[in-house]
Amino acid sequence: MALHWRILILLFLVRCTMAFQFATIGGIGPVLSDTYTLDIAGLGWIVGLYFLPGVVIALPGGGIARWFGDERVILFGLALMTAGSLIMALQPSLSVFSAARLMAGIGGILMNVLMSKLVLDWFANRQIATAMVIFINSWPAGIGLSLVVQPWLAAQGGVALPFAVETGLIATALVAFFLFYRRPDTAPATSGAPARAMPQGAVLGAVLVAGFSWGAFNASLAALLSFGPTSLVDRGMSLELAGLSISIVSWTVVVTGTFGGWLTDRTGRPAMVLLTGLSLFGLALFLFPRVPPMLITMALIGLLSGVPVAGLISLPARVLKPEQRAIGMGLFYTVYYACFAILPGLGGKWAESAGTVSAAFEFAAFVIVLAILGVFVFLPLSRRV
Repeated sequence: MALHWRILILLFLVRCTMAFQFATIGGIGPVLSDTYTLDIAGLGWIVGLYFLPGVVIALPGGGIARWFGDERVILFGLALMTAGSLIMALQPSLSVFSAARLMAGIGGILMNVLMSKLVLDWFANRQIATAMVIFINSWPAGIGLSLVVQPWLAAQGGVALPFAVETGLIATALVAFFLFYRRPDTAPATSGAPARAMPQGAVLGAVLVAGFSWGAFNASLAALLSFGPTSLVDRGMSLELAGLSISIVSWTVVVTGTFGGWLTDRTGRPAMVLLTGLSLFGLALFLFPRVPPMLITMALIGLLSGVPVAGLISLPARVLKPEQRAIGMGLFYTVYYACFAILPGLGGKWAESAGTVSAAFEFAAFVIVLAILGVFVFLPLSRRV
């Protein structure tokens, strides 16, 4: 196997631990709500808390890496994720638990921004849409694993056990990245380089709009994966079966997301594939509380959800030059994290005011409409680059 594909597998597996950590809150939501007396809105804010630091550190993270090196900052991020999980495993007060969630989020954000840049460094001139969607599929894969494993662990050992297992997985990822990652020969050295490559004009606008659409899509997907188990438990499922059912959505997204990447590269019509995929995903969100909670239904919703992934995540690569990637991806993720931090909480608040968790999915479908509008703004900007 060629080195660039082996590196992609490593990055995929390491990033899976971030998704695993993020999804733990949704997977054990009912148990966590009982432990800390959280309502639907409170659970939504805890979900979004993981990405709240990204609003202020995603852009500096890209700049910091130009001084200290991508690999060092990623390792530091993984160390913060490990420490955050360990603190949450100790079942502290809600305020300390929230602070640990923030700490883990800071680490995950640093790692995520820079790992995306590493994929661009390795694949900028070859199969970028396919490579990016494989990398991004580490997110639904990690979430799917978390939604299967963590509810079962919570049923066996309460709140502490899922976070203890999470700590071990992230620590293993840290060691693996340290031992096996290599920089591509064509990548510019980052350590000690001044952060001067700031996107300007149409490039800046395109990156910001792309970050909004990507953030809106992921916040809507998070609503499905985080509130889905609670919704199914309210409809009579056990916590373990609800987690398994929603994990089917996540695993199916892995398959259809990869197909979307192949289709984008194959057809050469990324805008058409992207807009069709977003429309189908919005429909899936609207239908979720209205269809029978059967496993085949969950698989069908997953099939409708993964198609736009490749088109969205490859948008920055269409406008950023190599020297703009660190800062450009920092800007992209700043907007993304703002959406991801705010929208799940708003969805939970909307559901709380409506008196049913099902309203969160209607809110998420509306957010997808905003993501589609963002793509329509991006397209003319990208043509001016």
